[in-house]
Amino acid sequence: MNETLIQMQIVWFFKDDYTNNFEKLSLEIKNLLGEPKISQYIPIPSDAPSNLPRLTLVYDKFNINIAKNRADLFIDNNDTELINKISNTLIDKSLILIGRVAMVKTIFLDGNINDLKNNLADDKKSIDLKEITIRINREKLINNYKCNNIEIINTGFVEDKITKIKKHGIIVMRDINTLSEELKSYSFSKEGIESILKEFDTESKIFILLKK
Repeated sequence: MNETLIQMQIVWFFKDDYTNNFEKLSLEIKNLLGEPKISQYIPIPSDAPSNLPRLTLVYDKFNINIAKNRADLFIDNNDTELINKISNTLIDKSLILIGRVAMVKTIFLDGNINDLKNNLADDKKSIDLKEITIRINREKLINNYKCNNIEIINTGFVEDKITKIKKHGIIVMRDINTLSEELKSYSFSKEGIESILKEFDTESKIFILLKK
């Protein structure tokens, strides 16, 4: 089956809530990556949940959201240089300690619902189904870190950005991340983040249930 990467998400989870000035953090990122198309600081009450974005930066080819306890990068390719620059800014410039890392890939595959029925029990394969969603998590040790190795498979579609024509197929999400319960135990350097994301990228190309 032909596959297309729809989106990649990289997440840096902070060991402690970021309590410094978000506008200062915004300037540090802009100095490194240039001026975004949209820069929005969201004045959220201090007692609001830590995972709500306080800062949003929209560039031509990627977006960055930063909350009190995490930073998210949304991009359509594995731009290791960009990812490393963000790691450098968070760790060196803002002195943020990173205790957890994640990579999430959303992939479109040519196929149909019959390809997913192969994962069902034999007596269920003949049932007329409109949708199938399968989610599994197989914990794995990666670079000596305990990691969630998640695969979510759905029937779905992508829409051409120009023609707006919908193409139906299979949507696979590969979500690989260090365990949330180890957030306080793990500490990642810039080099450690680069190394484990490289392993996450390799692992994400191996589907657990679905046959390519």
